[in-house]
Amino acid sequence: MPKDISENQVPAVRKTFSILEYLLTADGATIKDISANCQIPPASTMRIVKTLTEMGYLEQNSEKTAASYRIGPSFLRFYQKARNSINLQAIAKPEMESLSHETSQTSQLAILEGSSVLYIMVSNNNVQLGIMAPLDSPIPINVSAGGKAICAYLPEEEKLSVLKRAALPSYTANTITDKMELLFRLSEVKKHGYEFDNEEYALGICCIAAPIFDHTGKVIAAVGITGPSSKYDSEEDFSKLVAAVQKTAASISRKIGNSKDSSMQGS
Repeated sequence: MPKDISENQVPAVRKTFSILEYLLTADGATIKDISANCQIPPASTMRIVKTLTEMGYLEQNSEKTAASYRIGPSFLRFYQKARNSINLQAIAKPEMESLSHETSQTSQLAILEGSSVLYIMVSNNNVQLGIMAPLDSPIPINVSAGGKAICAYLPEEEKLSVLKRAALPSYTANTITDKMELLFRLSEVKKHGYEFDNEEYALGICCIAAPIFDHTGKVIAAVGITGPSSKYDSEEDFSKLVAAVQKTAASISRKIGNSKDSSMQGS
C-alpha cells in the first residue's frame, strides 16, 4: 500500500475498497491472492474479507479446493441505484426543461436518501428564485414537496420506518412537525396524486410535486415545480400547474418502463 496516505483518509477503508476493486476484475480469488495483489497483510485481508462476506458484499465459492471469494449479491443494490439514477436524470432532463418552460417555474428532481430528501437536478428556465432547496444536500422530508410525494407511495412498513427516523424541524409557521399529521397529509397526497407545499419550506415560495415510478411500480423519485406563492393563488392557474406536473411525472415514469396507473402503485 502507498505510504503517503493523507491524514483525511482512513487506512481500513482504503484497504476495503482496494480488495473490492481487485475482486471486480478477478473471477474469484483466495485470501492469499487478495493479500498479494492488494499488498495487505494476510491477517488484515482475512478480517476484511470475512466481514464483507458476512454482510453479503462478498460471497465464498466453496466449489474450489481453496476457498475463494467474489463480489456478492448485496452490491446489486448499489449498481441498480446508480444505473437508475443515471438513466433517470438523462430521461428527466428534457421533460423538466419542457415543464419549466410551460409553467415559468423552476423544476426539480427529488430522490429519497435514507430519511432525507435530495434534489439531484434542477431546470430553472432562466427563472431566478431568492430561496430554493439546495442541490445534492439532504433536507427534511416535511419541508419538501418532492419528499412527501415519494413517501406517500412507499410501502406502509417502509414509510413508517422512514418517518420514525426522520427529523421534522420547523422552517415556517406552515411546516408540519407532528408525525401523525404528516401521515394524514401523505394519505391525502396519495389520494390526489400530487403534493402541494404551501410555504412550508420558505415564506413566499410554493411547490407542487408528483411521484415517478419505475418498471416494477415502485416509487423512485418525484418531479416538481417551485415558484413565488403569488403564482398559485388562482384556482385555474393552480389546476393547470398540477396537471403539468402530473403529466411530466407520468411521462418520465413511462420512459423508464412504467405502464401502470399511479393510483395502483406504491402499495
